Amino acid sequence: MPVFRSRRYAMLVDGGPAAGHAPADSTRYYIGRTQGLSPGSTTPNSFETVVPEEGVIRSVRLDLLMVAGTTPSTNVSSCALIVNALPAATVSNVLTMSSVLNTAYNDNMAVPVKFGDRVELRIQTPTWSTNPTVVFYRGTIIVEAGF
Repeated sequence: MPVFRSRRYAMLVDGGPAAGHAPADSTRYYIGRTQGLSPGSTTPNSFETVVPEEGVIRSVRLDLLMVAGTTPSTNVSSCALIVNALPAATVSNVLTMSSVLNTAYNDNMAVPVKFGDRVELRIQTPTWSTNPTVVFYRGTIIVEAGF
């Protein structure tokens, strides 16, 4: 009987200029590979991360860091995993940006990916009565390889 060994690897996602990002109302932002000074894009497929090895996405974590600036009203945002330009899984429907560190994660995923697939995270902002002014994004996508 064959023995299968799996291992995990992380794909990092990043977004937010050096001075922070002020997200707009009712807007979708797409973040993926390190974007340098870009706050992400409102255009899908702009900053995708390319999957380097076949596997199954098991976990996604997104941190929204508010280092300074205006704290927004408590409206809720959402975050989704996008694979090859299609929604693949919900990361969180209850993402807030109301404190210094706001985290969304889903550790119960089973999203198959293959070499060359393109992944990104989509953040849907609400209509705030007070918008945040200094937000940085970072995240990790954990893939279990060896299948």
